[in-house]
Amino acid sequence: MTSLTKRDEVRRPDVINASGRLLGCVNAHSLSNKVAALSRTIIDEQLDVLVVTETWHEGAQSSLLKRATAPGYHSIERLDVLLVTET
Repeated sequence: MTSLTKRDEVRRPDVINASGRLLGCVNAHSLSNKVAALSRTIIDEQLDVLVVTETWHEGAQSSLLKRATAPGYHSIERLDVLLVTET
């Protein structure tokens, strides 16, 4: 197993059991240095779903997002968009 620096670590996700599904949630504060740790977390925690916030990735086709997705899983991505309207 690769040793992670403090900056690369992913805090253990908050996990709940909802209707027999294990759901986890973690704030990544950027995927850039955590793709392996996030993918490993999905497997290690035996999660059905992992919600990752503050990923700071480029979009649905991001290579970081693809690498963070564990084998046998797929990602669903939604960017937060700030809507500014003219007054």
